[in-house]
Amino acid sequence: MSRSCQSRSCCLLDVLEIVIDSVMDPTFHMTISHSTGILANGPMSHLAMGTGCDKAKLGRWTWARYRGKNGMVLHCVSVYCPVPNSVGASSLWNQHKRYLLSQNDDQDPQVAFWEDLRKEAQEWLREGNQLIIGGDVNDEVCDPAVETFFSDLGMHNLIFEHHSSDGAPTTYFRNTNG
Repeated sequence: MSRSCQSRSCCLLDVLEIVIDSVMDPTFHMTISHSTGILANGPMSHLAMGTGCDKAKLGRWTWARYRGKNGMVLHCVSVYCPVPNSVGASSLWNQHKRYLLSQNDDQDPQVAFWEDLRKEAQEWLREGNQLIIGGDVNDEVCDPAVETFFSDLGMHNLIFEHHSSDGAPTTYFRNTNG
């Protein structure tokens, strides 16, 4: 942390210093509007070891690391997967598509999201970190592709520890699928 902390509230500001990120879209000279963030408060803020974002700096995910007992490191990640939308030039999907094309990468932004997240998650797990990933993947959490992504990393959906996949609470207020 950059400042010495005398109270819990200033530590919260220290943790937030780098956690919220955005990027410029050079094609349209505008800032990509969507970003992710993580907040730490109270005792958790004193355990913070560092923060960051996706390596492409597209605001797709933000992470914070926390020191635990016996050298354990907890990596908390907040994610946002862009919604396919090829219509509006300023849509997040189109902004990500332009960025990828500028990097000579013709992937769909959602495919790039999952591939890049997998690479970083595997890196964190190889380092021995505990990993929590949460956020908006703009898909059903029961979708086989989403389930496979997390199970391939040795992860599982915590909601299903207390609810069946049929009886789980909705995670979106306009959910029409029950």
